[in-house]
Amino acid sequence: RYVLFRMMGNVALDATAGSVPLVGDMFDAAWKANLKNLDLLERHIARRKKKEQKQKK
Repeated sequence: RYVLFRMMGNVALDATAGSVPLVGDMFDAAWKANLKNLDLLERHIARRKKKEQKQKK
């Protein structure tokens, strides 16, 4: 759940800051919410796989 809330926060921040003229464009260019969310999701999946492998041993 924590990862999901962080992902929603990234999108909300991107949408809020991106709605401001000029500053929002610069923020959108630097923030990259989708890439941050992809990284969060990949790390979450890797941790779960590692945890499952430990439980099998």
